[in-house]
Order: sequence, then C-alpha cells, then structure tokens
Amino acid sequence: PPMSDSELYSRLLFPKKHGCPLFHPQPFDDLPEPARKLGTEIGDVGLVTQDGAFDPIFNIRRAIDDPSNR
Repeated sequence: PPMSDSELYSRLLFPKKHGCPLFHPQPFDDLPEPARKLGTEIGDVGLVTQDGAFDPIFNIRRAIDDPSNR
C-alpha cells in the first residue's frame, strides 16, 4: 500500500539524520508575536519537546537582532 505523505517524509528524513520531521508545525501561544505570525520556517533551529512540539530558538537565515530570534 502507498505511504501517506507524512510517513514518506519521516522515513526519508530520519535515516539521513537531517533533523526531525514536523509535518504539521503549529506555533506555541507563548511565543513572541513575530514568531507566532511566521510559524515554522526553513532555517529554524530549536528543540523537540517531550510531547513532540517544536520549541524554536532562532532562525539561521535571520539577523541576530530580528524580533523572531529570542
């Protein structure tokens, strides 16, 4: 049977050790307003929490003083 998009994405990403798949990333309500508006983007660096949520720390593509980098 064919794999779902999320299964395929996970199976391709995990073995390469290029990160953790976040197929439906949702911003936390307690993030700064700029980060909530942007959501998860390419270049985001953060941690995956015990409950599987993504906690962004900064984005490598944005300036260090960008409001979305905390």
